[in-house]
Amino acid sequence: HSFPTRRSSDLTLVEGLIEYLVVAKGYADCVAFMGENSISVVVSAAEDGLQTEDVAKIKDIVLSETDYTVDQINIMEAN
Repeated sequence: HSFPTRRSSDLTLVEGLIEYLVVAKGYADCVAFMGENSISVVVSAAEDGLQTEDVAKIKDIVLSETDYTVDQINIMEAN
């Protein structure tokens, strides 16, 4: 995997896969945006918000499916 290079259908597929895997973990909705040097994952969290364990689960998914490093992953909660 050497994704962070250019916008392509490969990126769209990987974003979709990450979104699918996050939703499969029980989150209502998720949108992933892959950039050249980072990835942002916006998640609809439960009423109590995103917890440390939620962030860890999502980061694990991103790490397993991409070549991003932990410091390149941004997890955000949808309002």
